[in-house]
Amino acid sequence: MTENVPVLKTSEPFLERTLEVLDRGGLVISPTVTNYILICDAANEEAVRRVFEVKKRRQTGPLCVAVPRVVDIPVHAQLPKGFPLKALDALLPGEINFIFRHRNQFPRQLVSGLPTMAVTVSSDRDFGLIAREYGRPLAGTSANISGQGNIFVSLDKARRDIGDKVDLILDGGPTVAQAYNEHKNRVNTVVDFTLERPWLVREGWVPVSRLLEFFPDLNTDTAAYGERFRQRVQTAAKA
Repeated sequence: MTENVPVLKTSEPFLERTLEVLDRGGLVISPTVTNYILICDAANEEAVRRVFEVKKRRQTGPLCVAVPRVVDIPVHAQLPKGFPLKALDALLPGEINFIFRHRNQFPRQLVSGLPTMAVTVSSDRDFGLIAREYGRPLAGTSANISGQGNIFVSLDKARRDIGDKVDLILDGGPTVAQAYNEHKNRVNTVVDFTLERPWLVREGWVPVSRLLEFFPDLNTDTAAYGERFRQRVQTAAKA
């Protein structure tokens, strides 16, 4: 039940309260173009811990980091040599997460002890505004209990799963993706740039055909990537 959790419609003033909740380490359910997501201050160790607790998330499931603007990405991430900067400008803001090596000491739990992190700049009207006005990296993940696969998470689903365990819920109505029932990938696309070549982690809203315009050597074997990721996690755990 979520009767005791404040719900603000994004058609009404919501920004000041949202920023206040995030600044004090609170958790917020927010709309995006694809899903409803759970967000917190990416540098707040206790807030990140709560995200894992609320979602019942495995420690080997890193969170994504949303930064205010594209120019902020090199501040927090190490772009590989020769990475085409025009790709960032063309694909972001957008529904795609880039995995790079991180520069900053984000909480270990956020990155699952790995030297890498996923980073994005949201094109969503409401979440994008929150990120820009907050001015600091935000951690984000789908607003549902973990282990359900890459499912679409509506506001109703988010409220049923975790709505009673957060500090604020933003009601932006149906997401853009919610109107596209025929779209099989109503989640963010994820690509890893820390291996020998760009590797598709997850198919999503941004189609592979669009990625190939910038990364013609993209490896699209997502199953093989899963095995590589498991090896990476095992190595980090032993370090």
